[in-house]
Amino acid sequence: MAPATEIAALSVIGAASLEKEGSPSYTIWQELLNTIASQDGYQRAYWGRRIEDPSVVSLLIGVVGRLVNISSDWDSVEAHEAFMASREYDPFNTKFGKILENPPQIHHANLDPHPPAPAVSSLRSPVTECLTLYFPTSFDRSGFDSKWPIFKKTLEEKADGFRAVSSGWVIEELELDGGKYQAWAGFLGWDSVDAHMKYRETEAFKGTIGGLREGTKAIKAYHAIFEEK
Repeated sequence: MAPATEIAALSVIGAASLEKEGSPSYTIWQELLNTIASQDGYQRAYWGRRIEDPSVVSLLIGVVGRLVNISSDWDSVEAHEAFMASREYDPFNTKFGKILENPPQIHHANLDPHPPAPAVSSLRSPVTECLTLYFPTSFDRSGFDSKWPIFKKTLEEKADGFRAVSSGWVIEELELDGGKYQAWAGFLGWDSVDAHMKYRETEAFKGTIGGLREGTKAIKAYHAIFEEK
C-alpha cells in the first residue's frame, strides 16, 4: 500500500482562534491534532491558514481567518479509513464540528516525494503554493506525466526563491460545478509569495506552463504557511 496524504479544507468559524494558546478553539484544535497523531498508520501533519482568497479567509497568520488547510500523511488510504471507522471517530467528529462552519472537504493523494515536508513545512519552505488541476475523467494522464518533469526541471534550475515540490494524482474523483473530475495536486515551496509571482513573469515559466494546462477544466491555487505537527 502506497503512502498517502490526506488533504482537507476546513472552513473555521470566524471566532476560532486556533493559534491563541489557552483559548477554547486552541484547546479543541490541539486535542484533535493529538487524536489524529495517535492513530495507527499516522505519520505527520502540516496545517496553516490560506494567505489569499479574501472572500473566505483573513490574509495573515495571527488574524482570525476562515479557511485552514491541514495535510496529514498516512501509511495508506486504508489506514485513514480505518480511523474514520473506529469508535474514536464519532466523538472526534462531534468536537471538530464546534469550530467548523461547514463540513470539511477531504481527499487523498499519493505525493512524490513522500513525505512532502520540504515543500510544506514552514521550517523548510516559508510559503507553500498549493495547486490543484482538474481534468475530465476521460483525460489521458500520460501527456501530463511526460510534461511535468520538464516543468519541474526548469523550475529547479531557473526559479529564484524556489525551495521544493511534492506532487501527485488525487486518488478520488473530485466534484466541481456539479461534475466529477480527476485531479492532480502540487505543493511548491517558496521563499515568499513574491518570489513565486516573479517567477510567473519569466520566459522560463511561460515556456513550460502551457503543457500542464492542456486539457484542464479548472485550476485552483492559493498560498499557505504550514506548521508541521
